[in-house]
Amino acid sequence: MARIFLIALFCVLLASCGSSAAPTTTLAPIHIQPTPTTLSQLAPTIAPTLTPSLATTAAITLSEGFAQPESMLHNQLSDLYLVSNINGTPFGRDDNGYISLVNPDGTLKQAKWIDGASAEFELNAPKGMAIANNTLYVADLDTVRLFDPVSGVLKGTIAISGSSFLNDLVARADGTVFVSDMGVNEDFSSTRTAAIYQIDAAGNVALAVKLDAGNPNGLAIAADGTLLVCRYDTAVEIFALAADGTLQPYRKASASQHDGLVALADQSLLVSSWQTASVHQLMADGSERIVYVGTTGAPADINVDAQRGGLLMPMIVTSQVVLWPLAD
Repeated sequence: MARIFLIALFCVLLASCGSSAAPTTTLAPIHIQPTPTTLSQLAPTIAPTLTPSLATTAAITLSEGFAQPESMLHNQLSDLYLVSNINGTPFGRDDNGYISLVNPDGTLKQAKWIDGASAEFELNAPKGMAIANNTLYVADLDTVRLFDPVSGVLKGTIAISGSSFLNDLVARADGTVFVSDMGVNEDFSSTRTAAIYQIDAAGNVALAVKLDAGNPNGLAIAADGTLLVCRYDTAVEIFALAADGTLQPYRKASASQHDGLVALADQSLLVSSWQTASVHQLMADGSERIVYVGTTGAPADINVDAQRGGLLMPMIVTSQVVLWPLAD
């Protein structure tokens, strides 16, 4: 999650209650300030290089029922889209976070399917989600909460000792779940806890990698099972977790301040950037194109509906959800 969003979000709440390398692609220049401080400065001047087309539907925007949606996930067990809603400060232990259900046709099925207001469990500021081992895993500050992926009933919790700001989750085919800790305080100073943890099917937690610098954010799994990581800092690279337990450059984007990361079947990657308020597609051959250009902040933890070819985008600044068609 971007620091820029946090600054903007805090302003909204008060009113109402990097190591960059030169681009190697042919994208138009990005004419924005390198360290924007307002949402207006985030508005990109690059035009999309892709005209989206999809056999099913056009783009759909949902504006009701959401409160700072941070992550989306296609639940293939129920064929519904899950949306995690922070509903307040991303750091707050306010027990009012919730998860919404959206139908694939773009209609809201249930605004508060899993609700922190329930007396049965705690849910503060839910962010990344993953489904594995017949369980829905949800990142919540320093804890991963476990729910039944169909009924929404709480199954348990896993405390991640030493973590401070858990963000994204991703599941590997063998049932291993990875969770990133951005390692930041509310003022975005470092907690020195930046790391990625892995959780096995039995719920055992192990450290996958500790970062001395950088803020790990979005996670994805490559076709060969390799963990991929993007960072919200000045790094333009996407990193891969090597066998020696270090993060090594894997692919490069033309912009930094990354949030969501998705690995597609054609070996390309989708990454959302707060520097450009856009979603970039990084091809296996090193080329790049823009599949979505935002106007008010970047999509946060994006995901895809592979069955329908749709990009699922939580718009955390505007509290909207966008279903965006992807071209073949």
